[in-house]
Amino acid sequence: MIKISKIEFAKISKNKLKDWNYVLEFSNEATIFHTPEWIFFMIEKTGVKGEILIAYNNNKPVGIFPYYLKKGKFFFNKSTTGTFETPYGGPIHIKGSNKNIIIQLLKNLEKNFNIVKTTVFYPPKRNNDPFKDLNYSFKKKESMVLSLEPTEEELWSQLHKMKKRNVRKAEKNDVRIIDSDLKYISDFHCLLSDTYNRLSLRPPKEIDFYNKLFELFLPLNRIKLLIAEFNGKPIAAAIFLLYKETMIFWQGASYREFMKYGPNDLIHWSIIKFGKQHGFNSYDLLQFHDNKGDELEPLKKFKQGFGAIPQPYYSFTKEFGLNKKLKNLYEHKSL
Repeated sequence: MIKISKIEFAKISKNKLKDWNYVLEFSNEATIFHTPEWIFFMIEKTGVKGEILIAYNNNKPVGIFPYYLKKGKFFFNKSTTGTFETPYGGPIHIKGSNKNIIIQLLKNLEKNFNIVKTTVFYPPKRNNDPFKDLNYSFKKKESMVLSLEPTEEELWSQLHKMKKRNVRKAEKNDVRIIDSDLKYISDFHCLLSDTYNRLSLRPPKEIDFYNKLFELFLPLNRIKLLIAEFNGKPIAAAIFLLYKETMIFWQGASYREFMKYGPNDLIHWSIIKFGKQHGFNSYDLLQFHDNKGDELEPLKKFKQGFGAIPQPYYSFTKEFGLNKKLKNLYEHKSL
């Protein structure tokens, strides 16, 4: 029989944390965004709150479902597995268990009286049947994913001819790739601020956010910052998240005036080689859409140029029956 424990992130005990990590260790579905390190960092740096459901079968942890909470009207909340910094999430289970674990975790969330709606951003290549069985609505999205199973020579042959040209151009112009540490965070933040301003985006997180991120994940070998340097000046950079067999292109930035030297393409070819040499089997370059969900064709072509192909993933949403009625009742009374 499956039993579910619900714990607030801020109140989790050492024993429950141990159970959480046990599921991560023995699950094929876990991402870095499911880890307590990632979630506790988000709690500290963004002020977000949330809970985790842990499923047990005969007292053995077999599944988890961490989610963040957003305040709605009155005492109602909405749950989500995604934030700007966290593209994926959702319930996962250990190898050898069946989809009923996921169904039970989702059903348990629906019993939470204070939550009227949930949205789950499920990673690519996952079993979506539990959401369909429970009548979740969904929106199809796509991430660009490159398989690292081919040889390095085959991966090079998959690059678009313009990518190969830019890599060679960067190398010819003595653009150097530096595997960076904390001392380069300020350079990265300057690049990121310039890029966000150029694209008319809101300013990035403060530099302390990135300093703390690297202080936490660098010793765990779960993060990498590559800097492209030209004549001693950082001209492009990218942050990659590393977890189990997957690398994720999380954030990137560059100065426009130096893009003619191809530093971004050299950075990505460098991380592809790194991934191949260190046993990673997948490189996820994430999605290519704007905040409205519209496709950004230049971004898509940039990512496709490395041989990555679109992989579907879904955002699943559901408003819960009784809670939905109660919400409507309270909203009607407030008119």
